[in-house]
Amino acid sequence: MSVRKQRLSFLVADSFSVVRCGMRSVLTERFADANVCFEENVDGFLASLSLSDYDLVIVSDEIADGAWFSRPAKKMSYACSECPTIVFFESNLRSDRVHEFAAKGYKGALNKNVGISVIIEAIDKILFNRAAFVYGVSDELIVLGRNEVF
Repeated sequence: MSVRKQRLSFLVADSFSVVRCGMRSVLTERFADANVCFEENVDGFLASLSLSDYDLVIVSDEIADGAWFSRPAKKMSYACSECPTIVFFESNLRSDRVHEFAAKGYKGALNKNVGISVIIEAIDKILFNRAAFVYGVSDELIVLGRNEVF
């Protein structure tokens, strides 16, 4: 099922090709004609942030951490404030990490082991401004700061 007629633009940055390919499938299946760009390292990720305005950025914690600690960390800070960003992580999500991600300006944090339905739900909530921050663990999406109007 496709959503929106406007062409959405996504940046996916992860060092694992299986994650990049999987996200391409998820995004293009959910959003017809989506423009999905990929990067596999910190340098490419930082360069891509300057090249386009993205509707959503999905970045691994490894690349995100590298970007924050790189010389142009200001660019990463700007990116998080200008476009919604979800960080993908491999470890368990502790509450201190949730607060750290939110404080840095991320709109979401998802464990790479969550199911596709959780990823899609997180993307929808962030893209359509129905949540201030989301995080997902164990196939459950937790929404903080609902922006939904009922």
